[in-house]
Amino acid sequence: MIARAANRPGVAEPSERRDASPDDAMARGRAILAEIAPDGGTQLIETLERSAPDFARHVVGFAFGEICARPGLDLATRELLTVAALAALGTAPAQLRFHIRAAERSGCTRAQIVEATVPGWRLEGGRLGEGAVRRARPPRHGGQELVRGAGA
Repeated sequence: MIARAANRPGVAEPSERRDASPDDAMARGRAILAEIAPDGGTQLIETLERSAPDFARHVVGFAFGEICARPGLDLATRELLTVAALAALGTAPAQLRFHIRAAERSGCTRAQIVEATVPGWRLEGGRLGEGAVRRARPPRHGGQELVRGAGA
């Protein structure tokens, strides 16, 4: 699963991106969101831009356009790592659900997603791992609850 991210169209080596403009990072971030978000990231981007434009640039441009576009790991592996971190933290259920679905869209299986949460179970006593497993189950309403509320 580990592959060079630069093999994806539009993703450059870090040395090629150093002088890239924030607009380039936003474009890369939008391209990655188009791969992993149910609506291409439109809802996320519009919501963030309306409420906090600077935060939108940080989330889309930096988190997705810079971090997710780095070489060394493919997008599926990055999403599994993100799921593992969010499940272990236990403080961001909406983001966990988003990244579980993003992991699926990037090619991960349900079994891989659940396995990604296992190492964190022993760190927090299992309580959060159980919630992550529940969130990794197929959505009951066609995925509509992806980025809404914190319920499982």
